[in-house]
Amino acid sequence: MTDLIGLSNSELEGKNLFSLITKYVEFADIEKLNHFFRKVLTENINEEIQFTINGKVLKAKHSKSHSSENFTVIVLDITEKLADKIKLQENEAYNKILFDDSKIPLVVIDVATNKFVDLNDSALRIYGYSNKNYVLGKTPADVSTPTQYNGEISRLAAEKQIEKALKFGENVFEWRHQNLDGKIWDAEVNLMKFNFRGKEYLQFSLLDITQRKMAQNLLIVSEENYRQLSELAPDAIIVQSNGKFVWVNNSQKM
Repeated sequence: MTDLIGLSNSELEGKNLFSLITKYVEFADIEKLNHFFRKVLTENINEEIQFTINGKVLKAKHSKSHSSENFTVIVLDITEKLADKIKLQENEAYNKILFDDSKIPLVVIDVATNKFVDLNDSALRIYGYSNKNYVLGKTPADVSTPTQYNGEISRLAAEKQIEKALKFGENVFEWRHQNLDGKIWDAEVNLMKFNFRGKEYLQFSLLDITQRKMAQNLLIVSEENYRQLSELAPDAIIVQSNGKFVWVNNSQKM
């Protein structure tokens, strides 16, 4: 208190605490302080109040006393603590925008258990669920087809992808999913490692590439059909690139 109001301990002795403090506090806090001291004096109960002096945020705290004549009020400077709290709240709000409100499906895995511990609404929708609690605790294999395109069991394939992300910090790959209703879809998964409060986690984003995969497969089929028809054509068919032959059919008319 001496630093805040510019008086020494000897100058403070014998002064009326309420009258002294109210000279320095912001006007909006005077009534709160009046109520605080009135309760302390008349009821002798545990009570605390927050107020401001010269830009400093203080907390006055009174603990119930055995004496009805004397009481002790502890005043703490909580300016920095309050600033840290506000900063934390701002960071949480910022993270909410980045994670919860993101249009990109995002999921967090606890590395120790290999289970989902958080996901945003976009991920909830793409998995086909309406309640987050139905998804929390699941593993990547629980939202996948039994096997991937290469025939590998999804549980084992997921373990390999996770190991790669843990080793290199991130991993991008394609993955075949299956929702509860049986819908099968493909995604590009961006898996990233991070640490939070001493624990290791993985966060991944999902990009639905089902239509892209279908288009690629149709193109492959189309190219193969064209090649087969070309091979059977009676006339010679030659494909050139940069002045060089890159493909010639088996026509006998060459």
